[in-house]
Amino acid sequence: MSIVTIMKVPGDTAKFREFFDSHKEQVAAISARAQAAGCTSHVFSQGDGVTVAVDHWDSQAAFEKFLADPEIGETMAGAGASGPPEIEIFEVIDVDSW
Repeated sequence: MSIVTIMKVPGDTAKFREFFDSHKEQVAAISARAQAAGCTSHVFSQGDGVTVAVDHWDSQAAFEKFLADPEIGETMAGAGASGPPEIEIFEVIDVDSW
């Protein structure tokens, strides 16, 4: 069963953008690992004091395994996260099979 995850990371949004601009190779490598692990789409957005990642994953197990990689937490901290992310997970409803 595929899922959609919404991860809200509190922190300095300007620092987040600066980090991603100055660490493009590291970010690209993490993105490639996520795709190999089962992430089929990914988008970042920002609001007041929060960066949000919305992903589509093949499974919750794939997402949880990827998120358990210590580099992910280290990268979020280096990018300006001021606390742990708030994560919501939703089951994808396959309307094509209706």
